[in-house]
Amino acid sequence: MKRIFHWLDENLEEFLLVIGLIAMTLIMGVQVFCRYVLGMSLSWSEELTRYIFIWCGFLSVSYCSKKCLSIKIEQFVAISRGEEKPSSKL
Repeated sequence: MKRIFHWLDENLEEFLLVIGLIAMTLIMGVQVFCRYVLGMSLSWSEELTRYIFIWCGFLSVSYCSKKCLSIKIEQFVAISRGEEKPSSKL
């Protein structure tokens, strides 16, 4: 039982993110099939996919903070350092 709790502690966010991505892909695949092949649309698929996407966003914040990862926005970093904008470097 202790091994199960340790595995959940280490991998729960990643597992849920993978399940969410698979669920979104399957739901939208079924939606596309129904819309273009069968000529009818599922009324719930886009809203459910949107909610799964939002929850994946929340879970990704938890995952990134647990793994000590951060998302940098390069323009804000460049402005705070006083460098030129990244778009002008092209």
